[in-house]
Amino acid sequence: MQDSKDTQAYNRYTYVRNNPLTLTDPSGFFGLGNLVDPFGLGRQSFDAIKPYVPVIAAVVFTVAGCPACAAAFNAGWTLANGGSFTDAVGVGMSTYALSSLAMGNFGGLSGAQIAIRVGFAAFAGGVMSELQGGKFGAGFLAAGLGAGAGGAMEGVNWGNASRATIVTAKIIVGGIVGGTASALTGGKFANGAALGAFAAALYEGIASTDTRLYDGDGSTEYIDSQVGESATRDANEALGDVLQTTYASEEDAAKAWSGKVRAIANKYDTEIASKNFGVKGGYRLGSAYSDGVICSRGGCSVEPNLGGDVSGGVRVGVIHNHPGNDIFSGRDLRTTAYDSRYFRVNQTAFVSLRNGEIWKWSAKSYFDLDNPLPRWEDYNRFSEKLK
Repeated sequence: MQDSKDTQAYNRYTYVRNNPLTLTDPSGFFGLGNLVDPFGLGRQSFDAIKPYVPVIAAVVFTVAGCPACAAAFNAGWTLANGGSFTDAVGVGMSTYALSSLAMGNFGGLSGAQIAIRVGFAAFAGGVMSELQGGKFGAGFLAAGLGAGAGGAMEGVNWGNASRATIVTAKIIVGGIVGGTASALTGGKFANGAALGAFAAALYEGIASTDTRLYDGDGSTEYIDSQVGESATRDANEALGDVLQTTYASEEDAAKAWSGKVRAIANKYDTEIASKNFGVKGGYRLGSAYSDGVICSRGGCSVEPNLGGDVSGGVRVGVIHNHPGNDIFSGRDLRTTAYDSRYFRVNQTAFVSLRNGEIWKWSAKSYFDLDNPLPRWEDYNRFSEKLK
């Protein structure tokens, strides 16, 4: 009898936990398992590999290209083997992070970039753990997994969520994964969660440490290369057929572009741009590009010349977005006027705003003025809102 305090133990059909036909009963009942595996070799073999099943599953599903499958399997395996729901969630998230790391599912970052960011965050976590009286290894593991989990979330389809929402979610996930890793290795969940959340936030901070000084007005711009890569990728995926379509007018092209890109630019809090080209029969747009400048942190701009060209087309302007609702800046108008002189073709600028408005400004309004106005921003009075 397994447990004299368990009334079900007195029931011959439940005292072996509802498995009377697959287990051996030393009191005299005969199990079918003896016929299939009379010497218990199968059970011994399974027991030998059982600790490695999660690792094997993670490898198999990662090779198959499905980190979510690996996470779901290992979470279920944890529950089936006596783990709590919290344990299962933590194992699932950790598995997803490591599987994504192996696949490079970190918003287009290279393996070296990921390793540097995760490694730096993990080292910082280990040092913090030691300073708090804990072990370096435990802090290193919790922080490393937390940073990895947060970074892996970059590959998730976030829809129209804002950048602030995405970063917050990454930090929360990093905390859960770090806490679970700590608990499973004998530490405290709270300590690991704090390190994991810190590491996920640090991972994001490392991505945003690049700056540049814009020489036009002296403002400092904060550049997140990961945001730039992700915004560029998402914008071009969203544009799809728009980039293959010839439009009757520049305005029609600008409206089609804005309808696809505005939400992405708002999500990443960064500017995105495409060049517009005159072609036979109308106008076509080049592929989109973003520098990853975080607009809410300081100066904001995008370099449209790094966007794609259209074969055989003549450049006639640029469309870009402003994550806020301000219309053209002085640098927008300067660039448009200077490009008109450089390309010897009148250039037209379009700007798409968060509220859905699209504004147009032609360099012709500058060149046609007999008495130039004292400030570039004053030329916004010649801007036209598209209907």
